[in-house]
Amino acid sequence: MEELAEIEKKIEGNAKFKKLFEELKALQRKVKETEFTKGHRRRIWEKIDKAFKAARRRHFGDEAEEITPLQRLEKRYAGLIAAIERMERSVERERNDLEFQERRISQADNQLEAELRRAKVNMIKERLHSKEEKLKDMLKTKIELEQKREKLIAREEERKRRAEMARKKKEAAEAARKKIEEEVQRNKEKLAASVEQQEKQEKKDEKQPEAAEEKNEEAHSSKEASSKQDEGSFLEAAGVLLAESLSDVVDTAKAIAEVVGDKIEDAVDELMGKDEEE
Repeated sequence: MEELAEIEKKIEGNAKFKKLFEELKALQRKVKETEFTKGHRRRIWEKIDKAFKAARRRHFGDEAEEITPLQRLEKRYAGLIAAIERMERSVERERNDLEFQERRISQADNQLEAELRRAKVNMIKERLHSKEEKLKDMLKTKIELEQKREKLIAREEERKRRAEMARKKKEAAEAARKKIEEEVQRNKEKLAASVEQQEKQEKKDEKQPEAAEEKNEEAHSSKEASSKQDEGSFLEAAGVLLAESLSDVVDTAKAIAEVVGDKIEDAVDELMGKDEEE
């Protein structure tokens, strides 16, 4: 943290940014090689990232915030390719000049000219060797940037894939939420209709005992020969009541028994037994 604080002071002081970037990269490597708790590593890594962004803003301006790592690498790669092409042309010129001087040595008019051309050849060879070494380093950097670019492209594709998955997941969650709300609304409507139907049925059931009582009086005043027919009517009425509320069979049986007597209660028991068998 002390090393990072020193770098942050240099950033504010507009020091040489190329050197600052190298110092930040060195600090990054040091963090990677050091053992931390998860929380401490995240804290220092976030501060280093902020320092990088601050240095880029001071060096390149506010528009640097909008440039992605892949875009920065692409820009660097394009600049490197252009530099490699210039270096290759320069190396080619040095080689051509070297061949020319070596041919002229054998054609020199005197010893002095030959010595001067040999000295010039040595100078060209030194420049050529230096440029060839630089070209090798540039080609090596080119390979490193290409490898890094592949990783960044893969990382960007993975980021897009995760973003797409998150978008689809969000859409699916929203669709599920709407479906649940619609289902809840349908259930509310069904429940309201059921309650309304139940209220109507209760009102209807309140009137049935009076009608049943009238039928019971008529049954007592009828002839003995028609008793079986009346009993059948009572059994039919019991079946209707049972069908309307199977979950309340016992209460229904008691209500009917109060009206038609023990025979209907026996019939209800029989019907209940049949329902259990089914």
